[in-house]
Amino acid sequence: MPWNKKLAWSAFWSNLINEREYGYIVADIENTYFLNTMRAEALLLKGEITQSQYEKLIAEAKNAFHGQ
Repeated sequence: MPWNKKLAWSAFWSNLINEREYGYIVADIENTYFLNTMRAEALLLKGEITQSQYEKLIAEAKNAFHGQ
């Protein structure tokens, strides 16, 4: 299962990962979220996807980020 903020937080507080590992994981999750949202926005602005496709990509990125 891929990391998300909820899973990382739970692992940190369960002492499965240390603070440094938690920081690296969250930084990677945030970077991936940012890149996915920027890619979706670029595709929308170029007209390569519709508004509904854009909203779906953003929702998927948010779900992956927050762990829902």
